[in-house]
Amino acid sequence: MLDIRKICGYLRKPRKETLRVDKLLTNRTSSPEQQISATLEFFDDSVDEGTLTGNGSGNSANNKLNALRNMIEQAGEFIESGDVAGACQQLVDAYKKTDGKPKPPDFVQGSAAAELADKIMEVIDSLHCPTK
Repeated sequence: MLDIRKICGYLRKPRKETLRVDKLLTNRTSSPEQQISATLEFFDDSVDEGTLTGNGSGNSANNKLNALRNMIEQAGEFIESGDVAGACQQLVDAYKKTDGKPKPPDFVQGSAAAELADKIMEVIDSLHCPTK
C-alpha cells in the first residue's frame, strides 16, 4: 500500500539536477575568459587546500598537476588571441585528464577533481567545442 505522506515528502525535496542546471545557467553569463580565470583560481585554491593533487608517485604527480594547469592556462591564451579551435583542443584534452574515466588516465585526484572537470566542461560548452 502506498503511503501518500512519503510520496508528497519525496516530491517536495529539491532535486540536485535542478541545482546543477541553475549553477550552469549562472556560469553561462560569464565570458569564456572569466570562466578560465575562475577555473585557474579554483585549481590553485584546491591545490593549496590539498583537495586536488597530481595522480602518480614522486615527481610524476607534480609534473601531471603542472601540465594540467598549463593546459588550462594555454586554453585561456588561445581564447584571448581568438583561436577558439586551439582553446577547444586544450580544454577537451584537459577534460579527458580530469573526467574520472580510466582511459586516458587522469592527471589529478582528490575531492576537488570532479568539480574541476565540471568547470572545464562549462568552458567547453560556452565555446561550443566539439567533444569527440
